[in-house]
Amino acid sequence: MKGFSKELSDMAKCPVCEKKYKKQNATVLEIGQKRNTVHFSCEACRVSSLVFVSQDQMGSVGVGILTDLSGSEAKNVFQKESVSTDHVLSVYSHLETISASK
Repeated sequence: MKGFSKELSDMAKCPVCEKKYKKQNATVLEIGQKRNTVHFSCEACRVSSLVFVSQDQMGSVGVGILTDLSGSEAKNVFQKESVSTDHVLSVYSHLETISASK
């Protein structure tokens, strides 16, 4: 994703206190062709957020959500295997079995 650093520095500010994030408080979680994911921690108010930045022909857009995860915890979550449909069906079957036995 070209220009990611510039786009990120233009958009990256804390949603709570509106202070600009510092680069040293950013943890890059995922870099892709069209989307990047970064965890930020605000030094001023101690709020953390996950920011998803997408880019296409029209420009860039960022969406952030507040989180209680630290940068290292978020990195750990993003490195894990995704939940598959088989996992979901397995849990559903297990819950059905438990429910039927009551």
